Amino acid sequence: MQAERSDRRGTLIVVGLAVLLACGIATCGGAVWLLKDAVGWNWSRTQIEESKRIGDTIIVQIERYSADHGMYPNSLDDLVPEYLERITPPVAGLKRWEYTRLTSEGAPEYELAFPSNRDRYPICFYHPGSGWYLDD
Repeated sequence: MQAERSDRRGTLIVVGLAVLLACGIATCGGAVWLLKDAVGWNWSRTQIEESKRIGDTIIVQIERYSADHGMYPNSLDDLVPEYLERITPPVAGLKRWEYTRLTSEGAPEYELAFPSNRDRYPICFYHPGSGWYLDD
């Protein structure tokens, strides 16, 4: 009888420890998933270079659009489907483009960028005439 109680206690302790371990792993995994953008995952040199190559294709079409319309597009969506079948996202950082049409001293310009995280730093961006710049 006493041996049976001891076995039950041992089993309960083992099961309890297993549950605590599983909860700890799940909690840590969730925290890592939430922090992945903050710590700059998906931000290797290879991914940055590949994203710039994808961006170069978009830049060519932005310039074609400008030549055809006399101005840069308001958004990247203006390029679809006439200039691009779809906007391919960057493979680095948040995997999304940020496009802004700018005016500098009367001259129209734009910026195409892909940030590594929600804080936008580090970030890689393109300006016509300046090319790609990695701000890290």
